[in-house]
Amino acid sequence: MNLSNQQYATLAAHIRANTTPAVVDALAIRNDNGITDEYNKTSSTKAWRYSVDGLGLWDAMVLTQFDLILVAPKRELWLKWIDMADRRPVDFGMAKNRNAVADIWSVLSAAQLATLYGKLTEDATIFETVFNSPTESVGTAPNQVSAIDRVVVGPVDVGTISKALNEF
Repeated sequence: MNLSNQQYATLAAHIRANTTPAVVDALAIRNDNGITDEYNKTSSTKAWRYSVDGLGLWDAMVLTQFDLILVAPKRELWLKWIDMADRRPVDFGMAKNRNAVADIWSVLSAAQLATLYGKLTEDATIFETVFNSPTESVGTAPNQVSAIDRVVVGPVDVGTISKALNEF
């Protein structure tokens, strides 16, 4: 994994400051595999999915509402996205893609749209939360969906953990 020197330093500092017992114990005996395992666990932080294929888009859509999209080009765009996403997955970390969802699915209620957006997020790993990724939101309360747009995408490998601890 290629991190910048600043990112390696950030990771090393995070590991050394981590108070999770498993990380503290692994660091004490330099069990880099144990640290790697802990940093590859999922966190409670949501992240925008960066690689959604056609099946993922199909699963996210509200099938019972699809016929209500009265503007044919919008229906066609969604279907083209599904088709194209198998060759080039859609990155919902990009605001233009999240905005397109709101435009295409404007027939949905705010709650339904929030549910759809929720399917376009996933749990970030602990490693992915280390790098000050910006939080980006769509919708308004109580139907707001917020997730980070990951600066670094995991999983992290043991070589990256070792380099961070050995050199930074």
